[in-house]
Amino acid sequence: MREEHGRIKISLLSGDPLFREGLSGLLVREPDFDVVEHSENGCRESEPEVCPDVVILVAESRDPLCCDTVRRLCGTPSLRVLVLSSCDDSCFMRQLLEAGVQAYLCTSVHRELLVSAIRAIMADRSQVVVFSRRLTFGDLLRGPGGEEVLTQREGEVLRLAAEGLSNSAIAVKLFISKGTVKRHLTNIYTKLDVASRVHAINKATQLRLIEERRTEPRHQIT
Repeated sequence: MREEHGRIKISLLSGDPLFREGLSGLLVREPDFDVVEHSENGCRESEPEVCPDVVILVAESRDPLCCDTVRRLCGTPSLRVLVLSSCDDSCFMRQLLEAGVQAYLCTSVHRELLVSAIRAIMADRSQVVVFSRRLTFGDLLRGPGGEEVLTQREGEVLRLAAEGLSNSAIAVKLFISKGTVKRHLTNIYTKLDVASRVHAINKATQLRLIEERRTEPRHQIT
């Protein structure tokens, strides 16, 4: 973490100068926040010229360049990326989460929630914060055509796997056969485009399809 004397350096990337200046004015009210850079480019090939702790990227619409910008920014391990957007599109939100953003908030959020989100992702890089007024958590579980990314049963299997249960233990817990558990896991791997249980758990956690794993996994039953 590059905080200096407990201060958090924030860079703002937005194509709207009034919104950018207003947001800067709100953030600098916090005694430990420093807004170190403003940029007019938004998602247009933007790169911070300074070394901030947090980049707030304002996406006014579903800009196809936004995910590319996020991937480049997230290539800096110590940098946190927060997206503010008026676009409540579940597919766009999932794409940004897959690209590596630590927070996705709608532009109508209150200042207190934005400040809390910044502090949360600074305290824990693995933390993911999502807030939308129109989308529900269930919307994130659905594809662009409204189909479920994971079925309810697949979600149950993956959550138990994330808790450290073996296939046998999951089968006992859900009153299904071990073969059915394996079939659900195979479907999960295909849907999430991963090759292993660990990768499936990590990706599902990043997308907020399941809760973050416990630090002390439950003892496996064989």
